[in-house]
Amino acid sequence: MFEGDGTSIADVEEELMQGAGHGRRAFRVECLTDEEYALLAQLQRRYADLAPGLADLSVVALAHRFGTDRILTFDQRHFRTMHSADNRPFRLLPVDA
Repeated sequence: MFEGDGTSIADVEEELMQGAGHGRRAFRVECLTDEEYALLAQLQRRYADLAPGLADLSVVALAHRFGTDRILTFDQRHFRTMHSADNRPFRLLPVDA
């Protein structure tokens, strides 16, 4: 829930998906480059103790590409531990907004 307003994570996800289906793109899907796949292997070794999956590692690689420390996620377990390319902790949205 968010700030006691009765909104659940599922509600937010549904709103994002419905908006995207009606021409209001809240996000876009990006593909990894060959170089970013190599970065995934490095990240997997760096964060082996967390056992992050391909999806989480891909998000970190894309954050590196876009030069951001902001990530939209509810997965605080992994992303509170992992860091951006310039070694800053990630700002997790919407929690850190």
